[in-house]
Amino acid sequence: MRLTVGPLAVALLGFVGTNGAYAQAADTVLNPIIISGKSDRLCIPAGQKRAEDDRRPLCVGEGIARNNVPGDTFDRNQLDRLPAGSQAQDFVKRLPGVMTGGAPGEDKDARVLGMDKEYTRTSIDGVILPDDGEKREFNLDSLPAGLVDSVEVIRGRRADMEADGLAGRIDVKLADIPETPRYEAHSAIGGSSDGQTLFDLGILGGGMYSDDFGAQGGLTRARNSNSKTKEKFTSSGLLSEAEDENKSMNTFGALADILWQNDANAFHLKPLLLGLDEDKDKIKYKYKANGTSNGTETEVEEKEKRTYGASGSWRHDFDSWVGASVEMLAGHYRTTEKKDKGKRIFTAAGVETTNKYETEIEDKLDRVTFAQVDVLLPFQLGGIQHDVKTGTLLRVRDRTKDKQKTVGGVVQVQEAKEVYAIDETVWAGYVLDEINFGNGLTIAPGVRFEASDLDAAIADGTSGGGNVFDILPSLPVHFQATDDWSIDASVARLVNRPKFDNLIPQQSNTLLGNPDLDPERAWAFDTSVTYETDDLELSFGIFHRAIEDLMETVDTGRLNSDGDSIYQYQNVGNGWTNGIILSQRVSLAALNAPVLNGFSIFATQTFARSKVTEADGTTREFKEQAPFFADLAVEWTDPSDRLSLSAGFGYTAKIDSAGDSANESRDAELSLDLAMNYQLTETFELYALAKNVTGTERVTHKSDGTTEIQEGVKSYFAGIRAKF
Repeated sequence: MRLTVGPLAVALLGFVGTNGAYAQAADTVLNPIIISGKSDRLCIPAGQKRAEDDRRPLCVGEGIARNNVPGDTFDRNQLDRLPAGSQAQDFVKRLPGVMTGGAPGEDKDARVLGMDKEYTRTSIDGVILPDDGEKREFNLDSLPAGLVDSVEVIRGRRADMEADGLAGRIDVKLADIPETPRYEAHSAIGGSSDGQTLFDLGILGGGMYSDDFGAQGGLTRARNSNSKTKEKFTSSGLLSEAEDENKSMNTFGALADILWQNDANAFHLKPLLLGLDEDKDKIKYKYKANGTSNGTETEVEEKEKRTYGASGSWRHDFDSWVGASVEMLAGHYRTTEKKDKGKRIFTAAGVETTNKYETEIEDKLDRVTFAQVDVLLPFQLGGIQHDVKTGTLLRVRDRTKDKQKTVGGVVQVQEAKEVYAIDETVWAGYVLDEINFGNGLTIAPGVRFEASDLDAAIADGTSGGGNVFDILPSLPVHFQATDDWSIDASVARLVNRPKFDNLIPQQSNTLLGNPDLDPERAWAFDTSVTYETDDLELSFGIFHRAIEDLMETVDTGRLNSDGDSIYQYQNVGNGWTNGIILSQRVSLAALNAPVLNGFSIFATQTFARSKVTEADGTTREFKEQAPFFADLAVEWTDPSDRLSLSAGFGYTAKIDSAGDSANESRDAELSLDLAMNYQLTETFELYALAKNVTGTERVTHKSDGTTEIQEGVKSYFAGIRAKF
């Protein structure tokens, strides 16, 4: 990571470590873009013996590395000078095969293979943090980019990786403690097209202060805007509604990282605090068919979200068995979220309809407690190297949600999904054998066992539950054909645990919950062929998911007292999705064309198709999945190597199966971000950023013929960085 300091940063106290992305101090020139997605480790992985003069810390408590499983990795050396804001989604959205979701410009949740966010899981150093989403997603806008060392998408799976999340996983790595202490700070100030003042501050640093002790820490704080405008048109093209929504987002993060080690042991403690305060003011204008006012609605909402906790880990390397080790990891995290919303309705004459005044108060608590043990036992058999791994995991997650609503001062009866409690326990165990045949071929056959037990209850005392057990084989294969050419392939059995609100034992008049829902299951096939040199990396990937036990809303055949059909969430559907993922990272100087000197390109393209067969035989595509999406980042560095200019383009093709009902369509979208960096001295660097320069519009066509147009906010920053 590159360090930065500025006048606003003095308000922050603390340090955070840097990463393999730390570039070496240069003679007041920019650090060169590294084409490869793989960087040297700052710590010593399990299975490697420390050399006599090696002072690096032991890797411990950082989760399972992707290694040769199909996927991709971006580190800070590649992304620091490309257009990226203060939050982690600005990195994640550039990964091959990954879309981000949310309103235009928000990009707050990851969607591997372009599938809905419910099919992607996100982890921080291998840990699934609790979050407030019903679809088990993690909102990336809660995680400051300043604490992030690298991001990677994992499409294939090994037996030592959790099987939940059948599209793939996003793993965010926080900074390793560097061997030599380093520090950085940054400060930037800016604004947005909705008139808000924005800022981004951070101070980070640390390192190994002796052979045995290292520490790092950091504080970050930022304000961003997620404002937007929205217009709705009738099927005849008349404006029926218009909205102006101003939303400010204040985020902060704090990380501490403490390591003690000797030749055979390492102890790691990592406390973490993430905070998000969101203030929203919205006004909606309604219109009659003749274009005159039909009244207005105003809405004010305050949201406060906190995620905090810690993990501790211990690694022991056995003296009597070279390369053998055991690692234990345990932790507890909790997320609290509070929302307070008020809504007023006014007539065309501006008179408030007081009997329709609404208030909502929502409290949500998520907690995760986990412990896992991993054992590595390397040995040779018949001249072939085997690295046998086995381990276990226990994770307990519970959630409580309480929502209260009034209309005209009268307390409303809430739906079951608004007031509930869920307890979910997951047990897992695995064994795998990574076999290195010594001719460039490595395979890692393994099997994982996962079991989950669920108890759920709603406010009236109704409760229910269920348990599931899965046997999940996997086989990753890596073949290093030459120094430049490699092939990675994987076949794995995966699961996708149900959305939380589907598990509630609700007994409403027309919809029944189902705590006994099984996970969706899939066979996942992934392959990638990579060509990599110092100046060029090209990758061609293919993916396929054959999915069964899809969760659908099914007519039970029963009628309520009003004669209406009663529905229930059930495992009844099947589907598949497949496609191609391409990526290119190119330093154009290798072409020896003077006009192209200084240019580097990162580009990804994903082609996808899918089919879902519902319980009644109806077929459709997976909702929200684009048939094509791409990202292109171009950087130019001047001949003096002091000035860098970059542009990041994002494109999503038209989606014919959009929205929760999957019967809407969404027009193609194009976004543009710009960045500039200028190296003042060896220590100081100026930078500037402009996000959503084109004012991306999201045009959605509803099944009833109406059209909705949303436009996100434009933002810009300028600041200074320092490293020392």
